[in-house]
Amino acid sequence: MKWIGHRIIRNALAELADAEYQRQLWTGALEDQMGSLVEAHCALFDDSALGKELDLGRPVFGEPVDAALVDLGVLLRKIDDRRSPADILADPRLEEVRALAASILFEIVRRTDGIYDIEEAETESDKGDD
Repeated sequence: MKWIGHRIIRNALAELADAEYQRQLWTGALEDQMGSLVEAHCALFDDSALGKELDLGRPVFGEPVDAALVDLGVLLRKIDDRRSPADILADPRLEEVRALAASILFEIVRRTDGIYDIEEAETESDKGDD
């Protein structure tokens, strides 16, 4: 079985779906926490290994969700992340990202709620499998 960071995916989608949390996290308004669009994007596709699986055409959550995740990646790449947090937060494309991320998260939770608690039991050796 390939290692996929399901909890990382859920957390990244939750961040991408929540405008108020983004405002607080990305502007440094939360004590002891800082984040950015780049970090959320990388968590979703790189840290979780999701991007690799999707690039290889391997099913992760099933066709409708996987296709939506690919679309989300396209939307995220259209946002210039080299700007200030305020400028990124004001980008109208971020509304599309939020809506799609929320929709994907809802569908993932609906389909899988509770079955990824075993993720913690996976070994580090599972991460190296291709």
